[in-house]
Amino acid sequence: MATYVENHNGCTGDIVPPISLFNPYRLNTNNWVQTMIDLEAKYAVLVAKHTCGFLMAPTNVTFPLSPSGRIVPYNYTVDYSPVKGVNILDEFIKSCNKRQIRPELHDLIAAMVSELQPDSIIFGGYGVTRNPIRWIGNELGHAPDPNWSTGLVNGGDPNSPIFSPAECDTTLQQFDRWFWGPHVLLRSLKELIDVYHRSVGHNCMLMLDLTPDRTGLIPPAYALRYKELGDFIRSCYGTSIVPILRNSSADGRIHIQLFDSPVTIDRSVIQEDQTLGQVIRAYIIDVTLADSFDKNQWTYMAAGTSIGNKKIDLWEAGSQLITAVRLNITEAVDTPMLKSFTVHLCP
Repeated sequence: MATYVENHNGCTGDIVPPISLFNPYRLNTNNWVQTMIDLEAKYAVLVAKHTCGFLMAPTNVTFPLSPSGRIVPYNYTVDYSPVKGVNILDEFIKSCNKRQIRPELHDLIAAMVSELQPDSIIFGGYGVTRNPIRWIGNELGHAPDPNWSTGLVNGGDPNSPIFSPAECDTTLQQFDRWFWGPHVLLRSLKELIDVYHRSVGHNCMLMLDLTPDRTGLIPPAYALRYKELGDFIRSCYGTSIVPILRNSSADGRIHIQLFDSPVTIDRSVIQEDQTLGQVIRAYIIDVTLADSFDKNQWTYMAAGTSIGNKKIDLWEAGSQLITAVRLNITEAVDTPMLKSFTVHLCP
């Protein structure tokens, strides 16, 4: 409903927008999902009900009027709007499933989910589900470094027993505007790439809003910006520089990649296997430079603490011509396990 009013929260005080405003006459959830695919998204969350209480699906819910006690249906739903008969929630889920995008919902009843789906991933769900995720503390798409997978505070806590990875939620539109609005500017591709590195690259799930306009479709300019970001992700991180040899120490702390000829690299990506928890506490990345006379000499490139699901290090020294790269895990609370360690050269 907030898409159809100037106030992007949808409601102002006690004023509820009339249901007649809601008219996405060209609604097509396949169009939404195609944009998700272009963005390289893996899951999508539909705002099934927001602050106004407008529901995107029919419902059989009833409630008693006060003071008469007469039972009436809940009528602030899509079934009482100009697009009556359209179940947006159902169409959204079907479109997502068709393209292998994992559908999720915003504003569910916690008690019901806890009973029926106790393993659900729930934002702010500690105490409700066995798989909670936490808010990073801002809507800029920026996670701190380090950002731990455990704990309930914004940047996590490496000493907490609570596994609760962070989610970084942010907008495509400027000025923290979540729902579509007329004449609202989009954030630049450069800014969105920075958001990607400061969220996904800092062990945070990026939740970037996808906002249809008042027709029910993603506007072309928006779709293009989403695809530009997806194209960058695919071109930069879709493939890596493949070594001729990989060698790891028995204790899982040293990982070396050797190349058969000099290669140019400007960043590295580490993913920790967190099946048994996040155990790595510190690491160093160094390289053998191609012009080095001593092939046993290692040159520092990056260092960090938290890795978790993914840590992207953009090398401060810039692009380097190298013949080998080494990941040295200098501190861990248990045997470290990696999902991957890759190096890249990006535009």
